[in-house]
Amino acid sequence: MVRVFNVRYETSIPYEACNGDAADCLEQAQGQGYHTGSTPRIGSIAVFPRASWNKSIGHVGIVTGINGSTVTLQDQNVVAEGIIGSHDIDTAMYNALGYIYFSALDQ
Repeated sequence: MVRVFNVRYETSIPYEACNGDAADCLEQAQGQGYHTGSTPRIGSIAVFPRASWNKSIGHVGIVTGINGSTVTLQDQNVVAEGIIGSHDIDTAMYNALGYIYFSALDQ
């Protein structure tokens, strides 16, 4: 599905660990044995809950930068449908459900 396609493509996280509505990816990844947590790490996948600002399907993005409570995400569909971009999220304002740590360094 296009909702999480960019994250799967960029990170190679398998379909079974992140598919459908973006908000479901954290639970799906946990079910597939991936480590998750509440602290952003460069390269982790940020998973946001269902909310009116993200079309009630949740949102996912790849953490590419961290500066205090600001996390830089590479994600899709924020600017326009299908467009991949990079922007900052204030995690104090938009709380993530959690982060998926999928790299060998995080296991």
